[in-house]
Amino acid sequence: MLIAYFTIAYSSIAYTFLLLCQNSHASIQRSWLLLMIPLTEPTIEIRPAHPAEAEQLTHIAFASKRHWRYSEEWMTLWVASLTITPQRIEQELVYVAVLAARIVGFYALIPTDQPEVYELDDLWVLPQYIGHGIGKHLFQHAVATVLEEGGAVLRLVAEPHAIGFYQKMGMTKIGERPSKPAGRVLDVMALKLA
Repeated sequence: MLIAYFTIAYSSIAYTFLLLCQNSHASIQRSWLLLMIPLTEPTIEIRPAHPAEAEQLTHIAFASKRHWRYSEEWMTLWVASLTITPQRIEQELVYVAVLAARIVGFYALIPTDQPEVYELDDLWVLPQYIGHGIGKHLFQHAVATVLEEGGAVLRLVAEPHAIGFYQKMGMTKIGERPSKPAGRVLDVMALKLA
């Protein structure tokens, strides 16, 4: 991404590095390679979702789920759970990740019948941004939100392909929950925050 890289014209750091290496042609070549390494991460803004963004969030949820190559037959079984409505955004704690003025992911938290437990009902990232830290930023923000709301436990029903990610975030399996299609069982995971 262009915003993640500095050019010589705008980077006094890179220019200084080139001057220090001017006595060695090989060093100059290495310094040109260094300029292709991101010096800073692009800024990711996380903010509350707006009801008018419901269709966009639904698109992200479906695109992210399809990334795992589920059949269209199975995708039709999950239409209701993947559809984000304006009402859901108004009733739940829904936050979006914005990168370069584009929504690239989101999460939704819902309180449970246990006041200290919040459920991460959704956490989806556009496929082209999976593996770039967006999910981690969203997850960390969700943890902070639960704590701000007075919660002490974050729970979720894990997408099977995301179990490794959630384990890296510190979550552990606490049970199972039936899903669709019939016979499919998903891991329930939790993270104690306090």
